[in-house]
Amino acid sequence: MAQRIEAFDWTRTPLGCRESWPQGLKILLSTLLQAPVPMFVWWGPDLIGLYNDACVPILAGRHPQALGRPAPDTWADLWPDLGHQVWDVWQGRAVSGAALALPPGKQSHRGPIAPAFSLSPIPDGAGRIGGLLGVCHGDAERDAPERWRAEQALRARERQQCAVADLGRRALASSDADELLDVAVRSIADVLGVEYCKVLQLCPERTNLLLRSGVGWHEGLVGQAVVSALDCSQAGYTLASAEPVIVEDLRTESRFSGPALLTEHGVISGLSCLIAGPAGRSWGVLGAHTRKRRAFTHDDVNFLTAMANVLAALIERLHYAQALREREADLHRAQAVGRIGSWRLELGSGHLAWSAETHRILGAPEGTPLSFRAFLSRVHPDDRARVKREWKAALRGVPYDIEHRLLVEGEVKWVRERAELDLEPDGRVRGVFGITQDITARRRAEQALRETEERQTFLLKLSDALRQVSDAAEVQQAAMRLVVERLRVMRAAYYEVDPDEAGVAVVAGFETADAVSLPRHMRHGDYGASIEAEYRAGRTLLVKDTEVEAQTESERAA
Repeated sequence: MAQRIEAFDWTRTPLGCRESWPQGLKILLSTLLQAPVPMFVWWGPDLIGLYNDACVPILAGRHPQALGRPAPDTWADLWPDLGHQVWDVWQGRAVSGAALALPPGKQSHRGPIAPAFSLSPIPDGAGRIGGLLGVCHGDAERDAPERWRAEQALRARERQQCAVADLGRRALASSDADELLDVAVRSIADVLGVEYCKVLQLCPERTNLLLRSGVGWHEGLVGQAVVSALDCSQAGYTLASAEPVIVEDLRTESRFSGPALLTEHGVISGLSCLIAGPAGRSWGVLGAHTRKRRAFTHDDVNFLTAMANVLAALIERLHYAQALREREADLHRAQAVGRIGSWRLELGSGHLAWSAETHRILGAPEGTPLSFRAFLSRVHPDDRARVKREWKAALRGVPYDIEHRLLVEGEVKWVRERAELDLEPDGRVRGVFGITQDITARRRAEQALRETEERQTFLLKLSDALRQVSDAAEVQQAAMRLVVERLRVMRAAYYEVDPDEAGVAVVAGFETADAVSLPRHMRHGDYGASIEAEYRAGRTLLVKDTEVEAQTESERAA
């Protein structure tokens, strides 16, 4: 099929020449052609068909005419039924486990085969749906039990992903932590089908955890019950390990004992994970529990962790928002007691006087010769032209109220400056009086808040993107594409270590059009002995310049 697709005259189709195809379609086509299972793509409003070799037997007499042809024409005899499912997918709802009842033409010893298939929407990179991806899963009759289990697992994952996306949307729109915590525990209990769910928050002394929010617990416990934060309890063990903890039977658990909160409610199985807080500190624990013996799945763990991550992002955002409000209140109090730097410029003599606080803000020891030129030398180079322009306008009577950066001993500071003209009785300008206010902390808090909201938006976007795909390779590919967009880098890749641990091989990746492609396989030794040791120890590597740096972060800090 690769050769047939290469030789096909695509200019005769709505897709146009292959060079103009969206990058996402090109990457998807490459993956599709290498896939061992039957896969096809219907792209664009006309649903132009592309498929791999494994699809040819299923198409039977429709091949090769189906290539480059609108799907409604290829499947005209089945479109009255199939078209409804395609419409659902085009609205963003994936269809899985359906059986494509083919007419006689592809036969087995049992008669006509009805392959099961799934259809998923494919984003076009601009926030819209560009096409549909189809994957055939085999014989519906032969694979019915397996298909049923797969459908159940897929439906469970879809419910979990929808719950994460819904909580993420609510978190972006709300600043009420208690409301969001209550929504989260109710949603988790419903999706996982458990009787109890809880959010435990570390108390100020950090030796106990307060039942901050929950569902299913005896009346009066929420907001009052306390659990030990030491590793003798499941919650404490979760805090200590910083990893999700699964309990299949609390009665026989040997890692820790069951706290009264769980044993008095007859809890047998449970799942818990950490809720991170600002500045890298633990905030609390998110847990789900049931009175029945249950083996929680890997998907359940991922779901609870994702919900905890959304709550952590909300908590961090609210923390920085509160810090910002407190910082603004502090600045108002500082102004009231005169701790804002002041300055005065005499236009006739050019004499400039700074208060002690202004000297401190601008990083100039008292006694330093002062001038407008000396002030400009401390203004960040990228802001100097704007400051000069605003200053000239101020001398003509335009209000001077500006925020800009300073560069003081290599450190960037933010200041707000306000000034007013000092007039002679006859209206002539005698000089200028102004204040300089250090707003660095406020700006940093605003930046931290923006970054937190951007991370939360990214997690929501990633969740929405991954909800549209089910194949592991597509999940990895979609994740790498979003990482490139989020970090504004040229490439992102997912590597797997070779069985012999001699190197790593690229499993999935995404790179911009102007990126220089990396080899598909790299040896550990290529990085240098110290970096290889750091890598094997499981520590994150940060290399700012690959051409001149060959040291680990710990070596550079030494």
